[in-house]
Amino acid sequence: ISDGRIKSGDLTSESPWWTIVGVLGDANLRGIPVNPTRDPDIFLAFNERARAFAVLLKTEGDPTLLTRPAADVVRRRDAGMAMFSPQPLTELVEQQLAASRFLTWLTGVFAATALTLAIIGIYGLLAYWVGQRTREIGVRAALGANRGQLMGLVVGQGLMGVAAGGLAAAGLGRFVETQLYAVQPLDIVSFAVTAGIMITTTFVASVVPALRTLRIDPINAIRQ
Repeated sequence: ISDGRIKSGDLTSESPWWTIVGVLGDANLRGIPVNPTRDPDIFLAFNERARAFAVLLKTEGDPTLLTRPAADVVRRRDAGMAMFSPQPLTELVEQQLAASRFLTWLTGVFAATALTLAIIGIYGLLAYWVGQRTREIGVRAALGANRGQLMGLVVGQGLMGVAAGGLAAAGLGRFVETQLYAVQPLDIVSFAVTAGIMITTTFVASVVPALRTLRIDPINAIRQ
């Protein structure tokens, strides 16, 4: 760029200089999932280097009914022009989104599977962990700890693991930022739903075996 002009290549190339007549805002010309600010674009006058162009028509009713009349108008303007691929804009958008939607669906399936495995794993691990602490709970009960204190001990330590996992997920979110579109890595709704599921799982996995353990006589728990 020099003195309000621009050319392709370096300054020593023989490509022509074009005068800059205006600067447009960001626009997405390479498909919906693409970052509109990633690469610059230059708009040239139609008679400079036009090989193909697109015409957008705003219609009422079924847009496919205007395909033939639009082609007739183009032919009357220039018989050498060929019109191809007429389609409603909604279909074009659907085509642009098809690959992203499939990847999103596939990612959702894997995410749901991972979440299910995490729920099963957390429940099984915590249930086993509480069961292994039967003697400790019995000793604490024999020394005067009440049910509330024992439940708080077991559930509190389980919830600390959920908090640690949430912080780790937030830190690792930036590694998948380039694969997201219109969703932030720290999406509050996603984190809230996932955290709610994990907290519920942790609570149930901690409370159920803890209640079963608390029903055991402290002396018998110590003997075990």
